[in-house]
Amino acid sequence: MGNGSLATGNLRKIICILIGIISIALGIFCWYKGGFMTVSESYKVDEIPIHNTLYLLDRGDNVRQGFQARDELLTGIDVMLVNTSSESSGEIVVQVLDMWGEVVGEGRRPLAEIESGVFTTVPFQVEMNRELNEEYSVCLFTENATVIPGIVIVPDDEDFEDNLLCYYNEDLVGDSGLIVGFNYGYEKFVGYEYQEKNIIWITAAKIAVILLSGIVGVFVVHRFKKEQIQGIFYDIRISSQLMIIGFLMGGFLFSAVLNKMLTDIPIPIWVYGFIFIPLLLYLWTAYLFIKPDGNGKKEKLPRVDIFVLIIVLICIVTRLPMFSHTQRWDSAVYYSGLHGASVNFDFTFESIWNYFRLASHPTLSYTFFMLIGEFLFPAKVTGVLLVMLFMTAVALVFIYKMFCGYWGHLPRFMAMVFTFVISFIPLFWGTSTYVNVDYTLILFFIYLMYAEYKGQAIMMAFWTIALLLNKETGWMIVAGYYMIYLLRQWKKTKGANFGLKVKGIFSNKVVWVILAGLFAIFIYMIFQGGLTGWYGKGTTSSLFASREAIADKGVLVNAFGIYPAYIAHRLAQIFVLNFMWIPTVIIIATAVFVIVTHADGWKRIHNISGMIGALAMFVLFSVVYITAALSRYTIFSTVIVWLLALLLLYYVWGPVISKVKIAGACAFLALLMVIQNFVYIDPISNAVFDRLDAGKGKILSTDMNSAYYGDTLVNSYRYSYLDKLLDKMLAEAGYNENKQIVLWSSSEDQSYISSVYAIPLGWDGNKGERVLIDEKAIAEQEMYPLNMVPMEHIQAGLPLSGETILYFLPYYERDEEAYIAALREYYHVSDRKEVSNWGGTLSYYILTQ
Repeated sequence: MGNGSLATGNLRKIICILIGIISIALGIFCWYKGGFMTVSESYKVDEIPIHNTLYLLDRGDNVRQGFQARDELLTGIDVMLVNTSSESSGEIVVQVLDMWGEVVGEGRRPLAEIESGVFTTVPFQVEMNRELNEEYSVCLFTENATVIPGIVIVPDDEDFEDNLLCYYNEDLVGDSGLIVGFNYGYEKFVGYEYQEKNIIWITAAKIAVILLSGIVGVFVVHRFKKEQIQGIFYDIRISSQLMIIGFLMGGFLFSAVLNKMLTDIPIPIWVYGFIFIPLLLYLWTAYLFIKPDGNGKKEKLPRVDIFVLIIVLICIVTRLPMFSHTQRWDSAVYYSGLHGASVNFDFTFESIWNYFRLASHPTLSYTFFMLIGEFLFPAKVTGVLLVMLFMTAVALVFIYKMFCGYWGHLPRFMAMVFTFVISFIPLFWGTSTYVNVDYTLILFFIYLMYAEYKGQAIMMAFWTIALLLNKETGWMIVAGYYMIYLLRQWKKTKGANFGLKVKGIFSNKVVWVILAGLFAIFIYMIFQGGLTGWYGKGTTSSLFASREAIADKGVLVNAFGIYPAYIAHRLAQIFVLNFMWIPTVIIIATAVFVIVTHADGWKRIHNISGMIGALAMFVLFSVVYITAALSRYTIFSTVIVWLLALLLLYYVWGPVISKVKIAGACAFLALLMVIQNFVYIDPISNAVFDRLDAGKGKILSTDMNSAYYGDTLVNSYRYSYLDKLLDKMLAEAGYNENKQIVLWSSSEDQSYISSVYAIPLGWDGNKGERVLIDEKAIAEQEMYPLNMVPMEHIQAGLPLSGETILYFLPYYERDEEAYIAALREYYHVSDRKEVSNWGGTLSYYILTQ
């Protein structure tokens, strides 16, 4: 028996050593491969001929130049454009086509990065099969260009020798050729001094994945025994957690199957099999539940808590009526992306990777949850909002339970009152029906804390990964949360040597949760091709901004830096906006009170250090990462600050102030925040932030030095009045298919009356409101498309096709009389009409020819 154990032990050591050697070897190999770079050589004309012709690349235009490949790897095309500057918008697109006209490669570059009259490389990598293709062609065109660039074409005896025939909009351009350069390359080891940043990040991520896999392998071989593996299958805590994850996965696939059944997208057979896995896990968990344990005891069903039912009911009643507004601004971008992900999902990894990352964020987890609703109620927004409502209700229940048994031991009634205060935070409540990824940061974090409360390591790993794959800000939250946890674990091993400290940490299940999160991020970075795709950071742009760049671009730098005015503004959003100064004052006053009186009530608060760490890292990131200063980005900190303040209020001030008074004060605070969600009554917020005239009172603009009145207005539910106001105007004007609406330039007006980003809106006359376009309803004349005419056409006096509605919103402070006086030269203009609702007013005129 002893010899057998010794042999087994030696075998385990040998396997662990082999795993370590293989991991290190693979890491070194990855490091070596990452040091290779494609070295390119450019072939083009040395000088630009004097005799040349410019061809414009307007929307729909293209230039196609044939050429003979001279090497095996084409690494980019040098283009020369004119009429471009740093103010240009849109992209130049370069496609490489084989001799049969099939696209074999594509590259893009923003027009703002192309200097006029200078060769600029559009990079890509295309393998040139010269044996099968006697010639190739390169096709150039622009997308979303507001200023039309031109491209240079010269006589064929003066262009590059590799060029063949040239076509402009498929018409042969005489005996001429395109001024273009061809970059051919080969692989060479250059190390990392001159290596691109994204390659460095990818290499680092690959090495980290290999080493983490090795650590996990060593741990499994060294730690687990056959009896332990068998015990896992009979552990109801493990099976119940797997069941929850299984139901989430199964629910996603089931809703996807229902959505795709009437489409041409084939449903793989494995999908149907996977849907039954949650059922099997449920049956196994149910068996373990009713099966007596070793002591003959069975699991008990949890008792129904009436306060939980009240919390859920209030959550639903206060949020369902808010479903009626149209998604706009960033929420329109996110919903449009969700709709596109729903349409294009075909059960492949490629469809997930290409469409689940919304607005260049790592929103894989967010999209996963929201698509369950979008699959069930496609193109109606309702499904997404129902998912958000369900997730919010669950989060509020978890908060209530953690008040009762995790952070402290509050009486159930007081815990319910505190939960209502959290529920009615204007930013949290007001954005609960505004489709955005910042909202789910706090939901996933609450789920993570609750999983730790219940000792559910598997669910902790799941919600950790959900946070990391929601938005980059989640990385900071997770880092702050777990850094505090590791510090606590390290402190617990006080007095032990370093080796025992490390062993003690790695024997903790939560540490393996952290490793799972790191593993997920490194895998994401490998597929992403860099640190993150947010504004290109970690790929081609710098993560850090210089003083000069900050002074020049302000909040547009989208990088880390020190910007005092920005720091002050962000701190005001976090600690002042929408009565946030109240919990801030409670926290500061508590700190002073404890220091002066040595009160020890705070010692009865437990398990908040991770929450404080996450908040600290979030606030630090918010003030040093300079980007658009939207108050919506602070939903996470808003909830956490209130949670901390309420706990301190009860445990530190409770012995000083009666609990009845605290409950009454919280009820009053909740009432104030309910009002603030619709009407700005907070005097300090009104004094600190910009106030705009809505026609009925003021609306706050909380971005920094912004005249773009879109997301800057999303700081409570007040912004939503605009949709019903626009609908009311169209109803009073009797909108139908024969009328049209003036479309203001997006740089002058952000009311976006005609679309939810890429999804057009139509007019439902029966409902008297704008809805997402439905081609079937339009065909049956139950819905009319919104006919738009650009403001520039109206100002130029171009003919109208029917009655045209021109509207003015008061907070843009336009000179209506001047506009109307100018338009009377071309059209008949009606008298001024005004519509209003609970949030504001607008005026409009009817123009006729």
